[in-house]
Amino acid sequence: MSLEQFFTNLIEKAEASEEITNAGTDDEGFYKPTRTILLRHLQLLKDLHKKPLAKPMLKQSWSYVTEHVPPEWLVPNSKQDQEELKKML
Repeated sequence: MSLEQFFTNLIEKAEASEEITNAGTDDEGFYKPTRTILLRHLQLLKDLHKKPLAKPMLKQSWSYVTEHVPPEWLVPNSKQDQEELKKML
């Protein structure tokens, strides 16, 4: 499985998830559409994961994803994907 497929699977899980919703607020109490923002970050990761110049953007997106997604979703199945993910970040 490639990283593109890994991120596609994460997008599908986030869209189908009932625990990740748009009913969130930020630290100051303002409305924050968590699911929408998460899906945008996942799309960025999927689209830009092969671009070395996008590394700062990918790190920022990955940070947001790790903050809002259950940890068990973030483990790639194959050793090759784990190595690619480490290189990307």
